[in-house]
Amino acid sequence: MKVHIVAVGKLKNGYVAEGVKDYYERIKHYIPITMVETKQENPFNMIAKEGFHIVLDAQGKLMTSEEFSSFIGDLLTTQSNDVYFYIGGPEGFSEAFKDNAKMRISLSLMTFPHELARLFFLEQLYRALTIIKGEKYHK
Repeated sequence: MKVHIVAVGKLKNGYVAEGVKDYYERIKHYIPITMVETKQENPFNMIAKEGFHIVLDAQGKLMTSEEFSSFIGDLLTTQSNDVYFYIGGPEGFSEAFKDNAKMRISLSLMTFPHELARLFFLEQLYRALTIIKGEKYHK
């Protein structure tokens, strides 16, 4: 299984780009991962690929870090197909696009700029992987 992060738009803030790069590099030590930036607000060409597709969406399922870690652990042990996480741009995704996903996950009940959502998601993915491995990062 490989994890793909599909994010709409380019990162413009240097401090966010540094954080994204840092967590991306950390995650690579645990799982195969790719990150794609796209200009398409609804990248149907990606969601049409075989795999498990998850859209980050404000109305998605809320999870604690521990629950997300358990979810990721289950994916790692049961999913043979690639897993795709979609992070929208400022306008989010259309309902038609979100309906094509297997699942929707919310990062928070709060609203974040899409660039920070990317950073927060990567941090939570890294946190989940360290929880799975029993490492001290989480506490």
